[in-house]
Amino acid sequence: MNSSIHSYESSVLIAKKNASGFIIFAIFPFIGLCVAVYYYSEIFNGRGKNQLISLLLIATLLLLTIYFGYQFFDRGTKLLINKKGIWTKKYGLVHWYSIEFYHFEKRIGKIVSYIFWIESTTIGNSLKLEITFLDKNYTEIQKAIDINSKGFVIRYSGMNEYVN
Repeated sequence: MNSSIHSYESSVLIAKKNASGFIIFAIFPFIGLCVAVYYYSEIFNGRGKNQLISLLLIATLLLLTIYFGYQFFDRGTKLLINKKGIWTKKYGLVHWYSIEFYHFEKRIGKIVSYIFWIESTTIGNSLKLEITFLDKNYTEIQKAIDINSKGFVIRYSGMNEYVN
């Protein structure tokens, strides 16, 4: 057994958001917000028209700045795989005994995104987790599932690729 897998067995997989790319998306609305607020003061003082449009623009830029800023600074745990099962922020703990199989989905379009699907033993219960912006990739997640789900029969159905 190679050393990277052996050292991997002694710990759980903790995947956090890796959203460094969101800073770009947060900076542009912030700069736009600053410019819009400056020009709104000109409009508000009676030197311009379209105050309502200016207010809507400022509100939109403010919301975008807050959203992308939150995405950038949100470094909390999104996925945890251990001996008990798979914990996600969205679904909580899914025990190994309630997982029938799992697979990954790769969607190729203008950007490539990865989805982690967990099929539960409860009929019609599929859990979907976006893993594109996590600091762990799908092979690391698969390895952690293999290591931590020993004693349970959980099928891996592979990677499905879709082109948009």
